[in-house]
Amino acid sequence: MEHDLLSIGRHCSVKDCNQLDFLPFTCNDCHKIFCLNHRSHVAHQCKAFADKDVKIATCPLCDKLIRRDPKLNLNDQVERHIMSGCKDNVASEGSSKSNKCSMKQCRTHELIPFKCLRCHHDYCARHRHMEDHHCHTIPVTASG
Repeated sequence: MEHDLLSIGRHCSVKDCNQLDFLPFTCNDCHKIFCLNHRSHVAHQCKAFADKDVKIATCPLCDKLIRRDPKLNLNDQVERHIMSGCKDNVASEGSSKSNKCSMKQCRTHELIPFKCLRCHHDYCARHRHMEDHHCHTIPVTASG
């Protein structure tokens, strides 16, 4: 049983490319077929990914998280929040307050904290390594 070589591969969905690829990639978001050069979201300018892309801003004045409205520009949302006296469009207070870094005197709140696998405390990105938060479970070694 002989196969036609053109029926094995798939053509890239980027209009100007249309390259025949024998190991094509399928985008998880737009579900279109792409060649090696256009497999990333950026390379094929994936509209489905851009619509899902979630960014969270922090107010530079009050340090509160600002909810993302995908229909609006992120900078405009921060400006609107500041113009409201830092009251408008704030993400839930509980989420940021509960994720405070466990390092003494650190005031950072992470959207998703780093949990130490040894002491099981939550830390910010700056104090996430055991050496950075002086993890109490690291054994003290005598230097020679």
